[in-house]
Amino acid sequence: MPLCLVYQAKLRRRFSGMKTLLQKKFIISFAHLLFGLCFLAACGQDTSPPTTPTGGSTEPKQVTIQLKHDPSGNADLKWNAQSHELSVTLALHGLQVKTTHPAHIHSGSCSKPGATVYTLDNVVADADGNASVTTVIKDVANGIPANGWYINVHNGPEMTTPEQMMGITCGDISNPKAATTTDQSVTVTMAGTPEPNQSASGTAQLTLSATALTVNITLNGLVANSTHMAHIHDGNCHKQGKIAFTLKPIVADASGIGHSTTEIPLTSLTSLSDKRPLYINVHFGATMQDLKTQPGYDSIACGDVVGLY
Repeated sequence: MPLCLVYQAKLRRRFSGMKTLLQKKFIISFAHLLFGLCFLAACGQDTSPPTTPTGGSTEPKQVTIQLKHDPSGNADLKWNAQSHELSVTLALHGLQVKTTHPAHIHSGSCSKPGATVYTLDNVVADADGNASVTTVIKDVANGIPANGWYINVHNGPEMTTPEQMMGITCGDISNPKAATTTDQSVTVTMAGTPEPNQSASGTAQLTLSATALTVNITLNGLVANSTHMAHIHDGNCHKQGKIAFTLKPIVADASGIGHSTTEIPLTSLTSLSDKRPLYINVHFGATMQDLKTQPGYDSIACGDVVGLY
């Protein structure tokens, strides 16, 4: 019982013995006033049941990540004016783990390829898909030219089929200080190539709801009407991990723009509940059978999932 009603009852009992009309009227009026105040106080109370925290917003969370060509990296060239030795160091990421890739310095450019000038040591990827290799070439009398050379890394592991010979990352060599009287040093950016599907890029839009993760991929620069496998992996593009979920294949239209939409129940993607780092990898091959070969597994685009958690 509200406290004000208790006081009202006490007042009635206390003054019940008063006999004068004036006293009775006063007590009755005061009791009615107290009852009215008590009624208003009761109406003002919140009688709804307490709410239970939901643990966060129920609105879906959406992020967009960039998919860029892989493999990629840098090449550092150093020429010694005294010994005429040329040192070439390739540092790449985004390769298939534990694979071997032939590499060369060619004449021409990535867009206008020419003959092999020098053969470099094979690029060998580690368990994370990264590689670093240095080749020392003797008797390079004229140093690094101002232009007219490029570095090409091939799909491999051999050079016996067109798929193996395909360039998967390339960089034009430009030397603004080509005088042979002093030491020379240049850095080359290794990126996509003019080969089929080897300059693909695009976006992946990820929408996380209470029950599912929806992945929408758009990829440009593909061969018309081609198909490419794609996955969500544990790890990131520089430290590759196992497949967490297979996405629907990306299918390109006649203009070389590919699309794919996959809805993944959260119960099927334990990596999300663990909040592990994730990345999306798009492969050259069209089927899981293709991915059993080195040329088919080749990563043509990769993007780290950032901002989803």
